[in-house]
Amino acid sequence: MTDCCAAANCDYQRGDSENSPPLFSFPLDLDRCKQWLHNCHRPDLVSEPPEQLNRQYKLCAKHFEPAVISYQSASSCVLRDDAVPTIFDSPVNNQSTCNRKRARDPSEEETGYVKKSKENTAATEVSEERLDDPEDNTELHELQTENQTPEDVASSKAKETLKVYFKEILALTGFSINGSNITNEPISGSRGQQALNRICVEKIEKKEILQFSEDLMREEIQNSLRQARFFSILLQDVTSIEGKDQIPVFVRSVTVDGFPQKHLIGFLPCDMDSDNLFYVLLAELRNKWGLRMEHCRGLSYLVTGNMCQKMRDLTSKILQEFPQVVLSPSDPYAFNIWIIRCMPVPSIQNVANTVEEVASLLRRTPELWKRLEGKIQMTYGHIKGEVDRIKAAVSENWEYGTDAFQTMLDILEPFLNCINEMISKVDEDTAEQMAKLKPVLKNFNFIITLIALKNTLCCVSILNSSLRGIISISSTLQYTISNALKLVSKYQQELAIFHRKWFSDAVGRAKKLGVEVTKPEVDQGNATETPLEDFYRETLSRPILQYLVAEVKRVFSTEMVRILRWLSLVPSYMADHNFSIRRDKVADANLNNLARPDTFYEELGCWEVKWKHASKRRILPTTVFATLKIPDIGFYPNVQSLLRVLGTVPCVNAEADVYGQYHMVLERCHSYLKDTPEDQRKCSMAYVYVNQDVHFNVEQIVDSYVQKHPDILKLLQTDDDTKEKQSRGASHGNHAEKDTEEELQFINLEMDAERLVELKCAETDRDALKSALQTAVTSAYSSHSRPQGDASAQEGEVEYVTKSEMKEVLTVCEKAVREGILLEVGTSLFSLFIDRVVKFGEKDFLPLFLRFVDSFDVMRLELMGFLEADLDCDDMGQRLLEIVTVEWNLDLNNCRGQAYLGSGDVSYKLKAFACKVQETHPLAISTHCSCYSFNTWWSKSIPVPAIKRALDTFEEVLMFFGSSATLQKQLDHVIAFGLRESYEKVQELQGKFCALWQENHDSYEVFVQMLEPMVECLEKIKNNPQRWKAFVSDQAGALLRKVMEFDFIIAMVVLKNASSFTKELSAGLQKDHFSAASQLCQIAGIVATLNRVKTNMKVFHQNWFDEACAMAQSLRVQIEVPDACQNAMPRDGMMKPVGFYKDGLSVPLVDNLINAVKDHFSEDHKEALNFLSLVPCSVTVSYMFESLKSKPPLYSRDLPDADNFFTELCCWRVTWKTKVASVTVPGSIFHTLRLPLMQYFGNINALLRIMSVLPSTALEDCGVIMRHKRFQEYLRNTNPKVRSQCLAMLQVGTDFSRDLDRMVTQCLKVTPQALEGICLDKESKNLIRNSENNMEVDCVKEETEEPIIEQSLDKIEDHEMKTADENGHSGDNRQSLATVFKLATLLGKKNVSLSDLSEEDGEHFIQELSLCHWFGNESKCTPSIGDDEMVNLLINGIRDVILKEIQESPFFSLITDKPVRIADKTHLPVFIRYVGESAPKVELMGFLPFDENRHVETQANNLAKILTEDWGVPMSQCRGQAFMHLGSGYQSLKKMSLDFLQSYPLSVVTPSESCGLAHWLAGSVPCHSVARMLDITEDLLLFFDESPLLEEQLAQAVDGLLNMPREALDEFPETCCSRWKKREDFFDLLADTLEGVLTCLDAVSCSATGAKSMHAQVLSTALRNMDFIVTLVILKNACAPLRNCSTVFRCGNPADILCEVEKIPSIIDTLDKMLVNVSTLHSTWFEQAFQLAIRVAPEHVYFSEEANSYESPEIYYRENLSVPLLGSLIHDMKYSFSDSHLKALSVLSLLPSCNPQTIPPEATDKPFSLYLADVSDPEAAEQEINAWAAVWSEKYQDAAPPSSIAETLVHPESKSHPTVTSLLRLVAVLPSVSMEWDLMKTTLNSMRDLLKSTVCKGSRVDHVVLLSHCTTLQRLPEVIEKCIEVDPESSPCLSQVPF
Repeated sequence: MTDCCAAANCDYQRGDSENSPPLFSFPLDLDRCKQWLHNCHRPDLVSEPPEQLNRQYKLCAKHFEPAVISYQSASSCVLRDDAVPTIFDSPVNNQSTCNRKRARDPSEEETGYVKKSKENTAATEVSEERLDDPEDNTELHELQTENQTPEDVASSKAKETLKVYFKEILALTGFSINGSNITNEPISGSRGQQALNRICVEKIEKKEILQFSEDLMREEIQNSLRQARFFSILLQDVTSIEGKDQIPVFVRSVTVDGFPQKHLIGFLPCDMDSDNLFYVLLAELRNKWGLRMEHCRGLSYLVTGNMCQKMRDLTSKILQEFPQVVLSPSDPYAFNIWIIRCMPVPSIQNVANTVEEVASLLRRTPELWKRLEGKIQMTYGHIKGEVDRIKAAVSENWEYGTDAFQTMLDILEPFLNCINEMISKVDEDTAEQMAKLKPVLKNFNFIITLIALKNTLCCVSILNSSLRGIISISSTLQYTISNALKLVSKYQQELAIFHRKWFSDAVGRAKKLGVEVTKPEVDQGNATETPLEDFYRETLSRPILQYLVAEVKRVFSTEMVRILRWLSLVPSYMADHNFSIRRDKVADANLNNLARPDTFYEELGCWEVKWKHASKRRILPTTVFATLKIPDIGFYPNVQSLLRVLGTVPCVNAEADVYGQYHMVLERCHSYLKDTPEDQRKCSMAYVYVNQDVHFNVEQIVDSYVQKHPDILKLLQTDDDTKEKQSRGASHGNHAEKDTEEELQFINLEMDAERLVELKCAETDRDALKSALQTAVTSAYSSHSRPQGDASAQEGEVEYVTKSEMKEVLTVCEKAVREGILLEVGTSLFSLFIDRVVKFGEKDFLPLFLRFVDSFDVMRLELMGFLEADLDCDDMGQRLLEIVTVEWNLDLNNCRGQAYLGSGDVSYKLKAFACKVQETHPLAISTHCSCYSFNTWWSKSIPVPAIKRALDTFEEVLMFFGSSATLQKQLDHVIAFGLRESYEKVQELQGKFCALWQENHDSYEVFVQMLEPMVECLEKIKNNPQRWKAFVSDQAGALLRKVMEFDFIIAMVVLKNASSFTKELSAGLQKDHFSAASQLCQIAGIVATLNRVKTNMKVFHQNWFDEACAMAQSLRVQIEVPDACQNAMPRDGMMKPVGFYKDGLSVPLVDNLINAVKDHFSEDHKEALNFLSLVPCSVTVSYMFESLKSKPPLYSRDLPDADNFFTELCCWRVTWKTKVASVTVPGSIFHTLRLPLMQYFGNINALLRIMSVLPSTALEDCGVIMRHKRFQEYLRNTNPKVRSQCLAMLQVGTDFSRDLDRMVTQCLKVTPQALEGICLDKESKNLIRNSENNMEVDCVKEETEEPIIEQSLDKIEDHEMKTADENGHSGDNRQSLATVFKLATLLGKKNVSLSDLSEEDGEHFIQELSLCHWFGNESKCTPSIGDDEMVNLLINGIRDVILKEIQESPFFSLITDKPVRIADKTHLPVFIRYVGESAPKVELMGFLPFDENRHVETQANNLAKILTEDWGVPMSQCRGQAFMHLGSGYQSLKKMSLDFLQSYPLSVVTPSESCGLAHWLAGSVPCHSVARMLDITEDLLLFFDESPLLEEQLAQAVDGLLNMPREALDEFPETCCSRWKKREDFFDLLADTLEGVLTCLDAVSCSATGAKSMHAQVLSTALRNMDFIVTLVILKNACAPLRNCSTVFRCGNPADILCEVEKIPSIIDTLDKMLVNVSTLHSTWFEQAFQLAIRVAPEHVYFSEEANSYESPEIYYRENLSVPLLGSLIHDMKYSFSDSHLKALSVLSLLPSCNPQTIPPEATDKPFSLYLADVSDPEAAEQEINAWAAVWSEKYQDAAPPSSIAETLVHPESKSHPTVTSLLRLVAVLPSVSMEWDLMKTTLNSMRDLLKSTVCKGSRVDHVVLLSHCTTLQRLPEVIEKCIEVDPESSPCLSQVPF
């Protein structure tokens, strides 16, 4: 065995030559030995011990990297100590590769090529390209590579190498305890990742990397603490680190999101007195961390041994200097145990240490614990309940609980007995520890101390719950403290009596254990004869009691009691006290803890009202942190601040942390100290390891390191260049081999092509069979759907095939579909889903679905078949097993989920089957299915008859309204009226409620809200047979009778209220993956709430019953028990409805709901859902990794490399939390699985694939057909009596691209004759259809050509042939239609009719029409033209006319306005501005599709492609761009603009005069508050615009403030919105008139009714918001320098514009100075805003939660609003007023009104220099301009010169100066220059008016474009009529024009 290599499939042969590779023995280290075996694929040797492997097995040097082999001489070599084999021919891990996308075998690709469609082939090629180059496939990388120089590329590669190395070092060194054992092998080296760079390993110090990461962590922690404001100090026990004793210092705070957080900030040396410790601690906090002790609110310490007294003195000094700080116990100790743990008495410290040592030994030795359980049974078995009590007490971490000493005393005797029996049966270390413990335990001093502690500490144990933040006792806090102190005082007064009992007990126990009763050894030498009882009383019991009194008073100080009283602000406490807050409990709050002290009492009142009204419809928060996370906590800043202080106190439980991150910080510290030897401990290592959950950016480390060590970067660049040259040399040497391989490949390709040709010829008939079979199958399953009529049914009949044969064919096709799905499933993981019972004919069946992930990582849910529902329990279970395992041939070991929906008996049968499967396959977890909301799921499975009847009626009603479009509109009206208070909800549900109610979590609540209008609607349908068909009226009447029963009403009301308890859970599960995982912590609270409802059912049911009675009375429904129940009651019995429905409805419903929540969210299911946080977008916000490290994952056996799971988790977190892995962080499992880097994360890949098949996770839309939705549509559209299982399977599950070939193959084997008949039938029908079409064409031809019937057929055919030959036409009318549409557009542009044209123009017009060639329907080659195509032809005609005018202009500019919604999609309106003849024009060119979530660069490219390629816009003639930057599309629009500017430098970027400059620039500010303020403002203006009266009132209110010329506004009517937005003082005007606007809104809300009143109320609230007011005032002041500039550009006076152009640089300088002095300016602005807020809304003056995290709200708004606002204004002013733009504006100086001047010869700055290429004669341009100036100064000096561009262009002088005319035309198209007739404003207003009247009706984009060019539509009929008159042959085609 020692002469060969142990690796699997190794061809090593030992030879006599010296060149044979050496062999290396297996290592003796167990872990390394296992790794060697794993890598070399020898699992058969795992059971062998390392010693035997070392002696008998070896590996050859071929399997090791050369870097790990050290050659000592020419004949001898050794391995490095940490070497691991990594080079093997076979894949390292076959199991992991099976879960990833695999490269197909070439032969398989050739075979399957013919079967694939083009789409599938393209998709496959794309995916394979991505796999070939996973890193270079991103567009961002390509763009960066193109724009970089070779030096930049080399530098980037070197930095990327450093980044990879730093991340590896951090993962192995910083985030790993054994960080010193790092090697050159990467973390995932066994999975194919590259080794670490040699230069990095040799040159870079790991300590320096840790130092950089430590600095970055410190910055992040400082930012977090600065936002938290309040903090507490936590001092841990003394530890030895870096060779000296030090105290770890932690800081606790509360995050902005309401989560507790803890950070290690350093270590405090112990070698100094308490005073010096105090000053060192304060200096550390202040100087290093920037923390102020004024913000400290808590202090905790845990120190044992000699440091106890010193720490006590330190804490006393802190409490004295800073009275706001409170002392609290340290985690994880209970209050009474913590007091004793810190008592500076050695004997007590020894006892506490012994107790903890015993607990640790029991946890570490399971055999000892089992033996102890038996001994406890023997010792206490005779006492009832004692055994169970003691076993329960000895739970996890019992040594920290309140009864620790009591528990130790109980187990003392059994434990000593166990030691005697077990000491010889355990390992040496455990036996040694037992031997040391035994004499300590069998000591009288230990026993008496234990008893004294047990009895004395019970006095203060009742205070523990108070300090832990348990709200139930906060009301009695003062009494609890008083009682504890009284009890301790009583013990002190009667100590002699109590101590006698304790001493007697100790003596009795000592005798029983055989322990001698003596004094402690330290007092043996005392000569005085003191009785032993008195000795222990004075030295033990009395000091303990005195210490307890002092510590209770010290901990429960006045400040601590005050803070704990704030627990009464938690809503669940308020619920127990009738939702009232006793002011005396919180009135003494320190003002420094409040955000707004002046509004504290008013805020408390609002807090009471909020929860008093919310208590009935939501689960109340029960903890401090749950309260801090409610969405609107920011509206109560004082309450929030108090709760944050309370959450900062160290003793308050941190149970709200979902993933346990808070507790894991301390556990990591203990782990580091435990697992690291004392001589290897480092403060920096401990700091990085403990704080590893802190986010930081690796790129910053790289930049800092490169700045410090540029030489390393140069070395890496040189190394990369060397490797590239070597690779090029190697490739050059292999050219000959490559040529030979290419020749062989060419020969093989030729042979393959020949085979493919033969195969194609053989497949000709097969293609006909496929087409015929596809048509037959489609017709068959479409024939019995409701939307299809009789024609489709007749179409589905096959003449040449009998019904039995057709049925057989369909059965074969069904099996083929199922086989295709099962082939896709293969051996991958899957889950089972059984939907609700459905009817097929007269029988009930259960639909069976499979959920799996295919080879393209797409989540699939496929219908597989049906199961009879009437089987008994055993038969159903057996049948299901048979179907899954035998018929489908699936292995239940691969099943990872079960979701079975059934009610009544079926639910019990399915539950029994689920339990049976889970017994043998525990990972097949029972869950609900995400196809339904959780509320819908559990309500459908409730076995309560009344609920089942109500849900059946509920579904019947929705199916009735969803059966036709007319009834659907009726339901939309019902929804609009029933939900009139929620506009968003109405928009969400209208048109969708019938189809999507099962996926909504509030469907029952919605239904109850609209029940009354629905009843009214049904009555109208029933009583109006003239409008509705008879069967519709009858159906409405039947439904009305069911709905008008009290049994239905109360069932829906109870169902609505019960579902409200799970509403948040149901909604959370439908959101993103992190929200779904986060909801798991609410499960216990929901169950507790439901149990409380169950306990108080009488009260809850009475409320529900009253609500149902009120609704019944409103509907005039009698309140009674159902007739069937009344008949079943005895005659003398009395059954009241309230009692009947309580027992028969509410009680069983709540019981079943509790069971449903528990069953569907088992511990395994919750643990599984935790893995959803592995999705990268959740990794950045969750802390799940720490909890995963606590135990192996649930799916350990599914992991390809389970041993490296935790290491892989660490790498995964580093990849995403450092925020450098990708530009876009994936937000779904599908996009995560598609990442190229997943090949390096096999375990993460496996877990995410399991999450993809788990039924409860959301089924992501990956671009495939959603089969379950299609199945629901099938059920809605078919009659149950005619349904067929086979046809249902075919309609829902068929994928012809996958199944058609298999269908044909199977049919040829089973029913070849039937398949041939189907093919013949299709051919015959095609012949008949063609003949019928020909007959119809002939008939039409005879009718239309009757006047010219004399012509022979030969002449007609010759004429057609001749026309086609001479003019190149082939029978297509599209070109002729385009000509007609263009002529209509030209008439529309001129706005004249044909009769108004001049004689010359009319003749030209008719000549154009006569040139059109028309082809009738009789032409075989004439394709039909649909309505949509005609619309596109007309729009293209309009665009062609506009483009033709642009060519004549010849310049134009592009302008976009804010996005609009058309047909439920977002579009950008695009306008073209150009000069037509002599006047500027603005035309709507169309709408660009706009996706807010699309990648920036992709969207920019798509928009540019539509403009240039699809619309044909000639960008070379573009001279201006004005893209409104609003919303998330800002970046993509800016990217497109910059791309255009780079390609066409003359297309300058400008603002648009469609709105004021300030408003235009404000839209680009990247501040959420500014965007929100602009949205509110526009909503306000539109609100006033809807009512002329209101607009007039508003205009009167602001007219007195107008300070600009009115002539520019009065020529054309404007809307309120457009007029205000164009104002240069827009923000000033709004701020000055805010009070008047609010008064107007308040009057509307009080006087109006309905939606208008509510709209006014919502606007009034938004305007009074403090954030809105501050933003408005700051915008007003920041935009002040722009006022005059905006006025000048808006009014359009050229002379003023030229003057203002010169001031642009000074405006930018002014903004720069404002930014520099922002601190001074902002104070004034903030004061103005505050005064305005007090004036308009004194009761709403409070700030947001984010503002409270800063030192003051003023600083918050300065940093988050003023600074970014000014920075954005400066940037956008430079961007919008570039040098090119300013030079373009200087052309205005050529206008006669601007007194044009001649150009001096020596002048360098000439107005036309930028546009020399645009003028006709560049060389003579200067001479012509000088002549132009001379003309106006000499010839027209006495005449009034033209004042505008339009007037100048029509002046006679312009014709003789073409260069000047060109330049003026150029400047006329600039978007920034106001147009004379304000055409831009008029065009925008007309478009907005059009959108108001069309978009809400669902109009398409092309219809909106046509309506905007209405003049064209008006002239089109006239042109069509004229065309038919000119050429009658055009009539058949033009008569189809749908306009």
